[in-house]
Amino acid sequence: MDSPSHTVLVVDDDSSIRFLCRVNLELEGWAEREAATIEAARAELAAGAIDVVLLDVHVGSASGVDFLGEVRAGYPGLPVAMLTGSVGSPMAEGVAA
Repeated sequence: MDSPSHTVLVVDDDSSIRFLCRVNLELEGWAEREAATIEAARAELAAGAIDVVLLDVHVGSASGVDFLGEVRAGYPGLPVAMLTGSVGSPMAEGVAA
């Protein structure tokens, strides 16, 4: 099997969501790193070699939307996809298209 060409950082406080993301990403040939907290996500980004971030709108009591601002400022051009298990629209949570 070829080694993955891209690495996704999955940031979500729900271990079952991280598991589902890991399984599906690895099936598609992506490497996956995980963070259950914003602090862990900061450490993973600082460690380098992240190509894409998959970020929950709510990471525990922290705001994924606020962290998105940090990522945009500190890692310009790094693609970020937002996800949520919350009822309602991410747009209503303050996530811009």
